[in-house]
Amino acid sequence: MQWKDTTGYSRDKPRIATSWSVYLADELKITVTCGHIYHPGEWVVHCEPWFNTRPLGKDVVHASQAQEKALELVREKVAKIAAALAVQ
Repeated sequence: MQWKDTTGYSRDKPRIATSWSVYLADELKITVTCGHIYHPGEWVVHCEPWFNTRPLGKDVVHASQAQEKALELVREKVAKIAAALAVQ
């Protein structure tokens, strides 16, 4: 799985990566970012349709931790959906 730096860099500031995204099966995009306007200094995950700016917790302090936590949340959501479809 290849995470890509998707930070929108300012020309006037140092280049520090604060956003990372991974694209899965051409259908699913998971993004983690630190520095969201409503959650400054905290990592959040975006993954439509399930997560829109969901904080990952104060204990998540590095990008790699945010990426792992985001994948865990998405896997849980997909597993619940797969289980519900299997019942049908």
